[in-house]
Amino acid sequence: MDALEARIAKLEAIEDIKRLKQHHIELTDAGYLVDALVDLWCEDGTWLGVFTDIDDPLEAGSRGQTRYHGHDEIRRFWELNGRLYDFVLHVMIPLDIRVNDDLETATGTWKWLMPSTRDVDGVPTATWLGGTQSDEYRRVDGVWKFYTVQVHADLVATHLGGWVPSRYIEESPV
Repeated sequence: MDALEARIAKLEAIEDIKRLKQHHIELTDAGYLVDALVDLWCEDGTWLGVFTDIDDPLEAGSRGQTRYHGHDEIRRFWELNGRLYDFVLHVMIPLDIRVNDDLETATGTWKWLMPSTRDVDGVPTATWLGGTQSDEYRRVDGVWKFYTVQVHADLVATHLGGWVPSRYIEESPV
Protein backbone atom coordinates (compact mmCIF):
# COMPACT_ATOMS: atom_id res chain seq x y z
CA MET A 1 0.00 0.00 0.00
CA ASP A 2 1.48 3.35 -0.94
CA ALA A 3 1.39 6.44 1.30
CA LEU A 4 -1.72 7.93 -0.32
CA GLU A 5 -3.63 4.65 -0.05
CA ALA A 6 -2.62 4.35 3.63
CA ARG A 7 -3.81 7.90 4.35
CA ILE A 8 -7.14 7.23 2.63
CA ALA A 9 -7.54 3.93 4.52
CA LYS A 10 -6.96 5.75 7.83
CA LEU A 11 -9.52 8.44 6.94
CA GLU A 12 -12.06 5.76 6.01
CA ALA A 13 -11.38 3.97 9.30
CA ILE A 14 -11.91 7.22 11.24
CA GLU A 15 -15.30 7.67 9.57
CA ASP A 16 -16.21 4.03 10.35
CA ILE A 17 -15.28 4.60 14.01
CA LYS A 18 -17.43 7.74 14.14
CA ARG A 19 -20.33 5.71 12.75
CA LEU A 20 -19.70 2.99 15.37
CA LYS A 21 -19.89 5.57 18.17
CA GLN A 22 -22.97 7.19 16.64
CA HIS A 23 -24.73 3.82 16.35
CA HIS A 24 -23.86 3.09 19.98
CA ILE A 25 -25.43 6.42 21.02
CA GLU A 26 -28.54 5.79 18.94
CA LEU A 27 -29.02 2.40 20.64
CA THR A 28 -28.66 3.84 24.16
CA ASP A 29 -30.89 6.82 23.43
CA ALA A 30 -33.53 4.48 21.98
CA GLY A 31 -33.89 2.76 25.36
CA TYR A 32 -30.76 0.63 25.71
CA LEU A 33 -31.24 -1.99 23.00
CA VAL A 34 -29.03 -4.50 24.79
CA ASP A 35 -28.42 -7.19 22.14
CA ALA A 36 -27.46 -4.64 19.51
CA LEU A 37 -25.23 -2.79 21.99
CA VAL A 38 -23.35 -5.94 22.98
CA ASP A 39 -22.77 -6.73 19.29
CA LEU A 40 -20.72 -3.53 19.00
CA TRP A 41 -18.09 -4.92 21.40
CA CYS A 42 -15.13 -7.26 21.02
CA GLU A 43 -15.70 -10.53 22.89
CA ASP A 44 -12.97 -9.55 25.37
CA GLY A 45 -13.92 -5.88 25.49
CA THR A 46 -14.12 -3.79 28.67
CA TRP A 47 -16.36 -0.93 29.81
CA LEU A 48 -14.81 1.16 32.58
CA GLY A 49 -17.42 3.60 33.60
CA VAL A 50 -19.38 5.50 36.08
CA PHE A 51 -20.87 3.06 38.51
CA THR A 52 -24.58 2.34 38.51
CA ASP A 53 -26.15 2.65 41.93
CA ILE A 54 -28.50 -0.25 41.24
CA ASP A 55 -25.78 -2.79 41.94
CA ASP A 56 -22.59 -0.86 42.66
CA PRO A 57 -23.19 1.76 45.34
CA LEU A 58 -20.06 3.72 46.17
CA GLU A 59 -19.47 6.57 48.54
CA ALA A 60 -20.69 9.94 47.31
CA GLY A 61 -17.91 11.90 45.67
CA SER A 62 -15.73 8.81 45.13
CA ARG A 63 -16.00 9.14 41.34
CA GLY A 64 -15.76 5.37 41.32
CA GLN A 65 -15.59 3.32 38.18
CA THR A 66 -16.81 -0.19 37.66
CA ARG A 67 -15.16 -2.61 35.24
CA TYR A 68 -17.42 -4.72 33.01
CA HIS A 69 -15.38 -7.20 30.99
CA GLY A 70 -16.60 -9.49 28.22
CA HIS A 71 -19.98 -9.76 26.56
CA ASP A 72 -21.84 -11.17 29.59
CA GLU A 73 -20.76 -8.37 31.93
CA ILE A 74 -21.24 -5.67 29.29
CA ARG A 75 -24.75 -7.04 28.71
CA ARG A 76 -25.42 -6.77 32.44
CA PHE A 77 -24.21 -3.16 32.42
CA TRP A 78 -26.58 -2.18 29.59
CA GLU A 79 -29.48 -4.02 31.24
CA LEU A 80 -28.85 -2.13 34.50
CA ASN A 81 -28.75 1.18 32.70
CA GLY A 82 -31.95 0.32 30.85
CA ARG A 83 -33.68 -0.07 34.22
CA LEU A 84 -32.06 3.00 35.73
CA TYR A 85 -32.68 5.58 33.00
CA ASP A 86 -36.11 6.46 31.64
CA PHE A 87 -34.63 8.91 29.13
CA VAL A 88 -31.15 9.73 27.83
CA LEU A 89 -29.98 12.02 25.07
CA HIS A 90 -26.24 11.85 24.41
CA VAL A 91 -24.30 14.61 22.74
CA MET A 92 -20.88 13.32 21.65
CA ILE A 93 -18.02 15.31 20.16
CA PRO A 94 -14.95 13.52 18.80
CA LEU A 95 -11.81 15.24 20.08
CA ASP A 96 -9.25 12.91 18.55
CA ILE A 97 -9.37 9.61 16.68
CA ARG A 98 -6.08 7.93 15.75
CA VAL A 99 -5.85 4.84 13.60
CA ASN A 100 -2.66 2.85 13.99
CA ASP A 101 -0.54 1.93 10.96
CA ASP A 102 -1.80 -1.68 11.14
CA LEU A 103 -5.29 -0.36 10.23
CA GLU A 104 -6.69 -2.86 12.75
CA THR A 105 -6.47 -0.88 16.01
CA ALA A 106 -7.27 2.70 16.96
CA THR A 107 -7.91 5.05 19.87
CA GLY A 108 -10.36 7.87 20.35
CA THR A 109 -11.22 10.59 22.82
CA TRP A 110 -14.71 12.06 23.01
CA LYS A 111 -16.40 14.84 24.98
CA TRP A 112 -19.95 13.94 26.09
CA LEU A 113 -22.98 15.54 27.68
CA MET A 114 -26.08 13.58 28.66
CA PRO A 115 -29.32 15.07 29.89
CA SER A 116 -31.35 12.23 31.34
CA THR A 117 -34.27 11.18 33.48
CA ARG A 118 -33.43 8.60 36.09
CA ASP A 119 -34.50 7.30 39.43
CA VAL A 120 -33.03 9.19 42.40
CA ASP A 121 -34.25 7.86 45.75
CA GLY A 122 -37.33 6.36 44.08
CA VAL A 123 -38.30 9.58 42.25
CA PRO A 124 -37.87 10.21 38.49
CA THR A 125 -35.39 13.10 38.35
CA ALA A 126 -33.91 15.23 35.56
CA THR A 127 -30.12 14.87 35.67
CA TRP A 128 -27.06 16.06 33.77
CA LEU A 129 -23.95 13.97 33.25
CA GLY A 130 -20.91 14.85 31.20
CA GLY A 131 -17.20 14.40 30.76
CA THR A 132 -14.83 12.56 28.44
CA GLN A 133 -14.55 9.04 27.10
CA SER A 134 -11.29 7.35 26.13
CA ASP A 135 -11.83 4.49 23.69
CA GLU A 136 -9.79 1.71 22.12
CA TYR A 137 -11.11 0.04 18.98
CA ARG A 138 -10.23 -3.15 17.13
CA ARG A 139 -11.27 -4.35 13.75
CA VAL A 140 -12.82 -7.82 13.94
CA ASP A 141 -13.56 -9.58 10.64
CA GLY A 142 -13.36 -6.21 8.88
CA VAL A 143 -15.74 -4.44 11.29
CA TRP A 144 -14.69 -1.84 13.88
CA LYS A 145 -15.73 -2.70 17.44
CA PHE A 146 -15.17 -1.27 20.89
CA TYR A 147 -12.34 -2.91 22.79
CA THR A 148 -12.23 -0.54 25.77
CA VAL A 149 -14.32 2.46 26.73
CA GLN A 150 -13.33 4.39 29.84
CA VAL A 151 -15.80 7.02 31.01
CA HIS A 152 -14.65 10.03 33.01
CA ALA A 153 -17.58 11.91 34.56
CA ASP A 154 -16.80 15.57 35.17
CA LEU A 155 -20.42 16.57 35.74
CA VAL A 156 -23.11 14.75 37.73
CA ALA A 157 -25.98 16.96 38.84
CA THR A 158 -29.74 17.17 39.07
CA HIS A 159 -31.31 19.62 36.66
CA LEU A 160 -33.23 21.52 39.33
CA GLY A 161 -30.23 21.83 41.62
CA GLY A 162 -27.77 22.79 38.89
CA TRP A 163 -24.03 22.37 39.37
CA VAL A 164 -23.22 25.39 41.51
CA PRO A 165 -21.51 25.55 44.00
CA SER A 166 -20.25 22.04 43.23
CA ARG A 167 -20.58 20.12 40.02
CA TYR A 168 -20.94 16.90 42.06
CA ILE A 169 -24.04 16.37 44.16
CA GLU A 170 -23.64 15.06 47.71
CA GLU A 171 -25.38 11.78 46.89
CA SER A 172 -24.39 11.02 43.30
CA PRO A 173 -27.25 9.46 41.28
CA VAL A 174 -24.78 7.51 39.14
